[in-house]
Amino acid sequence: MNSANSLPIDYLKGSKYNDDNLIRRAITMYDCKINVNTNKEIKEKATKIFNELGFDLTTAINVFLRKTIMCNGLPFDLYLDDDYGEPSEETLEAMKECDDIVEHPENHKGYTDLDEMWKDLHK
Repeated sequence: MNSANSLPIDYLKGSKYNDDNLIRRAITMYDCKINVNTNKEIKEKATKIFNELGFDLTTAINVFLRKTIMCNGLPFDLYLDDDYGEPSEETLEAMKECDDIVEHPENHKGYTDLDEMWKDLHK
């Protein structure tokens, strides 16, 4: 990396993002600092992922902030499960059925022909 405040220019020039305007925006120096408190393990894991993508942590956070602005909200969905992560009764039944298929494949029809499977599904 050239500095903590920019993407490496060589990385951008050698990539599919070789656009002068994008490069100019990416290497713009930042004029504001943000202090973020987080767990050390989370920071290390995230930093490793970002580094594999060619970003430092500062760049990754700035990507998140820019995407937040573009979306006019968080750039991903957040929701609470009504059942706090417990599988529904339907899911539990499907899990039991999968276990039974694995344990007793002779009791379940298998397919080698996709058309035959679709016909049976739409009966």
